[in-house]
Amino acid sequence: MALFINPVILNDGVADKTFSFRAQLPDKKSVVGEWIEPAASLLDDSKIIVKHDTASPTVRRRLLQRSTTTLIGDGVTRKPITCNLTVTYHPTHPEAEVAKAMKLIADAIAEAGFTTNFLRGLI
Repeated sequence: MALFINPVILNDGVADKTFSFRAQLPDKKSVVGEWIEPAASLLDDSKIIVKHDTASPTVRRRLLQRSTTTLIGDGVTRKPITCNLTVTYHPTHPEAEVAKAMKLIADAIAEAGFTTNFLRGLI
């Protein structure tokens, strides 16, 4: 079973974006999958990476990464934006406990004003 349906439609708060699975990428220590946004400009390099670290028998690491390259304030220069969700846990942790930790973070991000306040550096 795949992590996402293919293609997967995700909303960035402004518009729906469709991502399609492109490939499993080579990596010596991880299983890595890449989803691209075919409708985006090639300059955007809009993608989602999922990485499952397989190097440690005592620690599980999971990464969901969104990256894109967009125009900065001058309207001419393009710079990357990367947003990561990383989960690290012991293999014997109950899945339900790890899921609860992830859901709490998802709920925190959904709080009113979180994005604005987080980007402004508020604690």
